[in-house]
Amino acid sequence: MRNTRKWLSVLLALALVFACLPQMTLPAQAAEMYDIWVGGVRVDSSNAGDVLGDGTVVFTPASGSEQAKLTLNNAKITGAVRTDSPDSTAGIYAKMDLTLELVGGNEIVGVDIISSSFGILLDGKTLTVTGGGMLVVFSGDGKYSCGVSTNSMTMRSGAIAAYAGKASRESEGIYSNNFTMEGGILYAEGGEGPKSWGVGGSAAINGGVVEAYGDTRAFFAQPGLSGYADPIVMVNTAASITGATSWNGTDALGGEDSSFKCLRIEPAGYDVWVGGVRVADSNRNDVLADGGSVKYTPATGSEQAKLTLNNASITGAVVPVFLNYTAGIYAEMDLTLELIGSNEVTGTDSYDDSYGVLAVSSKLTVIGGGTLDVSTGDGWVNCAVGADSMIMRSGTIRATAGKASYESEAVCSYDFTMEGGTLIAEAGEAPDSYGFYVSAPTINGGTVVATGQTRAFYGEPDLSGYADPDVQVNTEADYPQYASAWNGTDALGGSGSSFKFVNIEPAGYDLWVGGVRVTEANKDDVLGDGTVAFTPAAGSEQARLTLNNANITGAAPAEYPDTSLGIFSKIDLTLELKGENTVAAKDAIDSRAIYMQTVGLTITGDGTLNALSGSSPDSGFSHALFANSITMLSGTVRATSGNASNESFIAVAVQVGDFVMEGGTLIATTVNAGFGCGISIGGTIKGGTFTAIGQTCAIRENDPDLSGYADPDVRVNTATSATGATAWNGTDALGGDGSSFKYVSIESAGYDLWVGGVRVTEANKADVLGDGAVAFTPATES
Repeated sequence: MRNTRKWLSVLLALALVFACLPQMTLPAQAAEMYDIWVGGVRVDSSNAGDVLGDGTVVFTPASGSEQAKLTLNNAKITGAVRTDSPDSTAGIYAKMDLTLELVGGNEIVGVDIISSSFGILLDGKTLTVTGGGMLVVFSGDGKYSCGVSTNSMTMRSGAIAAYAGKASRESEGIYSNNFTMEGGILYAEGGEGPKSWGVGGSAAINGGVVEAYGDTRAFFAQPGLSGYADPIVMVNTAASITGATSWNGTDALGGEDSSFKCLRIEPAGYDVWVGGVRVADSNRNDVLADGGSVKYTPATGSEQAKLTLNNASITGAVVPVFLNYTAGIYAEMDLTLELIGSNEVTGTDSYDDSYGVLAVSSKLTVIGGGTLDVSTGDGWVNCAVGADSMIMRSGTIRATAGKASYESEAVCSYDFTMEGGTLIAEAGEAPDSYGFYVSAPTINGGTVVATGQTRAFYGEPDLSGYADPDVQVNTEADYPQYASAWNGTDALGGSGSSFKFVNIEPAGYDLWVGGVRVTEANKDDVLGDGTVAFTPAAGSEQARLTLNNANITGAAPAEYPDTSLGIFSKIDLTLELKGENTVAAKDAIDSRAIYMQTVGLTITGDGTLNALSGSSPDSGFSHALFANSITMLSGTVRATSGNASNESFIAVAVQVGDFVMEGGTLIATTVNAGFGCGISIGGTIKGGTFTAIGQTCAIRENDPDLSGYADPDVRVNTATSATGATAWNGTDALGGDGSSFKYVSIESAGYDLWVGGVRVTEANKADVLGDGAVAFTPATES
């Protein structure tokens, strides 16, 4: 014990001494250095996640069997002098095997040097190119100039345009001792010099598109094509694709025996590309190999070629002919675009121009009853739908152009005619921004909505062929809901117009079904399939919309472009249900199956309605039914809301200010996993069957007034399930802040027997369905 105390005293004394000494800082651990330089910046463990400090270049070190990867995401890189060779420059320089992943539009600009200038140089190593983006590489001038130089190179996807500079000895677009092309697009051009090749070294072309130019030859050596199933090869003895002819199959394509300075190799097929895939006879019945979402029908006789989209999802890709462009659908032929179901074309960012759908020197005709949401990425010029000539006859297109450095155009065409359907054209932020970049579009029918930050229409639209249009305008692009009626004289387009929003649609009632406005012409068959009819208000009878086995999909009206509304009404409306009906809104900022704007809804009939709203991101709302007031007399409504992100309003299946239920069946359910209520208020329930289910609450505000209900049976549960529900005690709050119930069911007390959804009671047992067909006799003692 004595020795222990002695050592404790010594330790305490030492602690006091060290406490009085100046604090020492351990040296920081040195960053791990990698043998790769980007724009003169050496990559190390401290900057690998953001090499250039602008978020465009990321390096992932090699791990296990995975080689190191450099990801370029809209990067702009300038060449720099190599530290190990001061007479040489490179944009990217590596002494390691490397995967180059391309995202968006990227650029490497080399610099001039006395000796050798490279865009990309892998010193004796292997380069593998992947990704869906593009890279434009320029090498500078020097004795030797090369866009991309490697020992071995494999291109699997993406697009590279490699331009070599002027050289006093050799200029090569790309050079590799062993180059293999498996997919993607490669454009390789040698610059001016005594020796100039598009592709130097040894090359095997097994797929993709290759276009090579050189003042000496396109290819330094004969390329191997044995792995390419069915290529089209075009050649020219001049360094130009103009005037190129089909290869005869025998003349040398490369090597000293070749005279070709231009060579293009691509898969055989039609002049249509979908998501970067060329349409061919082998894939035309299922272009994207996803079960048939895209189908191509070749032209026959007077019928032009047709591309059918059936619930397709297409992503933009680099266009083979214009390597600086991206497009989801690209065509060099007259084409009919048929829309079935709900389709999407998502554009990608481009080094130059980004398109959703582009038909070059061709006529595009749009038909079908489906929808197409088409967008662009960002770029120099953006156009969601572009064609030399375009006719829209039916279907719905929402064309949205992205942010552009120069021009953003939702629709661009030399000759445009609108005959029917719906076209919503919204341009993005740009110095010049137009919904329609057309000199004089002809609008003869359908619905056209144009929005541009500069103006809605680049040129004045021709409405002379439209029998009775309703035109709404606004000088502000961002507030379409405040548009006012056009005076008929102010310019709608052209330099004399101040309108940034223009909505042109057939005159009619303030009621839209699936995006179609109800008019005198279509009121008896609104959707053209016999399932929806409208009866205008007359005397004391309010307007009536009859659904008879209808299937309605949400759409975005002009004044609410960020919504999806199945039925949108500005008039009090009676909704008559016959058969089995569905009204489904799609995902949107505001998603509502039925939206009654500050007006009331009365529900009648003996049919059913499944009202479904979609999910709502970005602080939006999701409501299956939204109305100032709802009176339910009969019928069955299953109102189900999707997920909503706006916690201040909560996802509510039935959002209503004044609710009265006299009969029928209403089931109001929220299905989101977070917060949500079945119905906004309890209202007055006098009869029928009422069920509300919500993750936060069944009834958001107010207890329902049951004083007019003769003999209700009320079941409740603190969970969102009928299983485990118990009889209400008559005192606990059913709705509002004081309620803990997530499930509330109210129906007529009676026997535990339901016929066609109708509970058998003492009141109806002699005629359960009210038609004399069903009678019930209770059990007796024997």
